[in-house]
Order: sequence, then C-alpha cells, then structure tokens
Amino acid sequence: MDLIQKDESKQSKSEVYPNTLDNLYYKYISLKIRRTNLWNEVCNFARWVEQDASSLARQRNQDEIWIDLDLNSNVHRLWIGEVEDHKLLIRYRILWEYLVSLGIRKLCLDPRLEMNQIQDLFVFIKSREKIVRSRERASRNAVSAGLLDGQNIHFSCANVILQDEVLFVKYSYCTLRYSHLVHWFERHNKKFRDHRSLFHIAPRGGLLVAAVILTPSILFAAWYQEWPILLMLLAAALVLYGVAYLSLMVVGSVEYDNEEKAYQLSRAYSQLKFYASRVEADIHRAQTIQQCFLPDTSKMPMRELVDWASSYLPADEVGGDYFDIKSLDDDRIVIIFADVCGHGMAAALVTAVIKTTFQDWLETSVSLENLALQFNQNIYLTTPPGYFAAIFLMILNGKTGQLEYINCGHQPEPWVLHGTDDGVNDQLDQARCMILGIEETVDINKAVISLKSGDGVLIASDGIVENQDIEGQLYGQERFEELLQKNTTLPIKDLTRLIVREAELFSKGTSLKDDQTLLVFRIKPC
Repeated sequence: MDLIQKDESKQSKSEVYPNTLDNLYYKYISLKIRRTNLWNEVCNFARWVEQDASSLARQRNQDEIWIDLDLNSNVHRLWIGEVEDHKLLIRYRILWEYLVSLGIRKLCLDPRLEMNQIQDLFVFIKSREKIVRSRERASRNAVSAGLLDGQNIHFSCANVILQDEVLFVKYSYCTLRYSHLVHWFERHNKKFRDHRSLFHIAPRGGLLVAAVILTPSILFAAWYQEWPILLMLLAAALVLYGVAYLSLMVVGSVEYDNEEKAYQLSRAYSQLKFYASRVEADIHRAQTIQQCFLPDTSKMPMRELVDWASSYLPADEVGGDYFDIKSLDDDRIVIIFADVCGHGMAAALVTAVIKTTFQDWLETSVSLENLALQFNQNIYLTTPPGYFAAIFLMILNGKTGQLEYINCGHQPEPWVLHGTDDGVNDQLDQARCMILGIEETVDINKAVISLKSGDGVLIASDGIVENQDIEGQLYGQERFEELLQKNTTLPIKDLTRLIVREAELFSKGTSLKDDQTLLVFRIKPC
C-alpha cells in the first residue's frame, strides 16, 4: 500500500526515543488506565491480535493487519492479506470510540507484536491523548512533537507513526539492558564466544567455584577438627564442582550449536543472495526481451489511415499477454492479441512460441484460418498439458474498412467503437472458436464485418474486466461497457489513458492478480 511506503520513508528519516520523565509518566498512566473499561477491551483486543490475527497473518505470509473505522466508530473493514469478517471486532466498541475521538480511523499493526506491546501502545496513546486529539503542534515535548510530525516514535520495542488518520505500529527489535551487559563482556573477553574455550575452562572453572565458596569453611572445620562437618563440606565442594563443570559444558554446547547454526545460516544466506541476484538478472533480461516482442505504437503500419493506442501492464515482471501488428500488403494489416493462461515466466515462454509462430506465418500469409491452426499446433506440441492461450486474430483492410476476425476463446470479446455517440458498442461475437493448445485439432470459424470511417475496435485482456478492488470485488464487464459507452468518441489515446486510470483507482491498495493489456485502433475519418 502507498501508506506503507510513506511509513517506511518516515522511518528512515528520524527516530524519537522517550526520556526518563516520559517513562515515569507512562508508568503513572498505566496504573491509572487499569481501572477503566477501556483497559479491559485493550487487553482482550491485544490477546486477539497475538493469538488469532497474528496466526492468520503468518499463514498468509502477511506483514500487516489493517483495521478501518468509520465516523460512527464501527469497524468498516478488517484486512489480513484479504478482507476478513470484521463482525468479531464489534465487541471492542469502547476501544473504537476512543480511537475515533482522537481522529484515528485506520490502524495498521505488525503481526509480530505481542500482547504486552499492544497494551503499552494504548498506554502511550493515552499519555498523549490531549495532544493527539487537538493536533496542536506547539508542544515542547519531543515525543509529542515527533508524533504529530509523523516521525518514528520508538516505544516498547515498537515503532509508532501517526500519519493523519492512520496509526502505524511496527515491531522493532531492541537490545535490552541484559543484552548490553553480555555484549560488554564479549567485547572484553572475545574467547567467550568460542565453544572450545568454554570446554577447556570447565574443569578449572568448577574448581574455582568450589574453592571460592567453600575453602574458608573447609579450613575452619579442619582447624577445629570438625571431621563430620569437614566431610560434608568436601561433599558439597564436589557437588559445586560438578554443577559448575556441567553448567560451563552446557553453555559451551549451546555456543557450539549456535556457531554451527550461524555458519549454516550465513552460508545459506550467501547462496540465496547469489541465486536471487542471478534470478533477478535473468528476469530483467526476460522483461527486456518481452518488451521487444511488443510493437511500438508510434511506428504502427498504415498510420495515415488508422490511429493506434495500447497499454501493457504485466502482473509480474514478465507476463502472458501479447499483441502484434504487421503489414500484409499496401492495404491490409494483420493483428493478433493473445492471453496465455497464468502469468509470470512460464506464460512469457508461451508468448515466445506465439511470436515465432506468427513470424513464420508472415512468410507465407496463407490465410487467417491457417494462422489459427498453426498457433494451436505449436502450442499443443511445445508446451506441457494445461498450458493454452486465448488468441484473437484480425485482418483489417485500411482502405475499405473490411475486417476479418477469428476468436479462439478470447474473453471479453472485443468491442466495435462507433464514431458517433448514438451508436451502441457492438462486440465481435460471430466467430467463436475453441481456445488454442488444449486439443490437437480445432474447428475454425471466421467472420467478416465492415467498419465505417471513424469506427474502431478495442481489445482488452480479462485482467481489465476481472480487476479486483481491496475487498475482492470485480470491476466487471457491465461497468466496463458503461465506461466505453460514455466515452466512445474520445480520441483513442485519451480513452486508453482513461481506462488505465480507472483500473488503477479501482484496485488501489492491492497487487495485480492478472496482466492488464489494451489495444485500440480507429479508422481515421475521411
């Protein structure tokens, strides 16, 4: 989400740490808030975050738990990778009313947050209640000023950022005082981190512990000839020696295990980083190659008769959508528009098969039906079962407006954009054939229509009409057709930009589920 990106940019700029007086004030507020109904809901909500929401987020490999509130303090949406049933949050009504009263309507939590950190978060918010509610930026307190300026407040091993109506809380590792003590000891005794030194020191360490603790008592008993006590002390010394010896050996064993795990982890990380860089470089090269597959709309054939516009937005670095336009002679051009099943590298390889088949066909240009049969044969023979492509084929005579077309399973079916506002945008639905690559042989049907001066054709991949918003709802063909009907006579480049912008706004805050590709052309008015 774009808000997360803002959060990270703020996080990198500055951090504000509470001072001693701030911490003492938090202790006072913590004692005060515990006697309220709000605290009961905070504790229950914190337990839900740690036990239920965090578990679900880990299952879906998500780093954020989003809770959206409306102006009436109702939970409008719960998002953990996808929309969840928010009715289970109704029981925290007092908590939501409190947040809305502070002007906070969105809560973004890190799934790693523990119950006590959630509790401390609300203690922190309660301590800054007046300044957050008033949003008065004249505060002299560094924490209050930093909070209102959107800075990163480091509190209870968490980073708290307030941006307008959104409160971000991110888990942050912080070194404890005890860790500082251990680190100080390790800096001054570097051999302590080596398991071999612990194994070597174990016998001497056991003797030293027993001697320091019991030597005075043993000498005293021997001096006064208290033999029973002396025997008991010697037995105790032996036990102390054994305990100290075993303790050092256990610590050495743990350190040995940690050293081996650290080595294996470091080695695995180096290998992973190496292979990731190679994969990234390969994907970048594949992306560059696939971009070369697509024609340049500024260099389209027959530009004196036809206007062209296109848009290509893959869901991954490379995609399974592909289109191409080539001249057959002075009057005719052939257009193909393919949508391969899936997306990513596998789909991109199938587009390469389509590209080479198309190039081979251009040398003979037998017929449109022959091209469809060649596509089907090559996809069927060169790809594993389960790989197929929906391809729409056209031959346009730019001078007469005659359009031959074959639709091999492409959905949605392309639209004819009439040059006047009074016309209904028809679909090219008279030449339906089977999708290509599933069966070795297919039946091919072809249709022919005539386009008038000013008419055009719009082809869209299913990633456009099946675009999803943040709640998982589809944009839908009906809404898309309504958009086309209202903007039929727009210049096709403006229409293309409008569709791309509408798709982006509709799916804002989500990642693309499928490639989104548009190809539009219009015969220029005489």
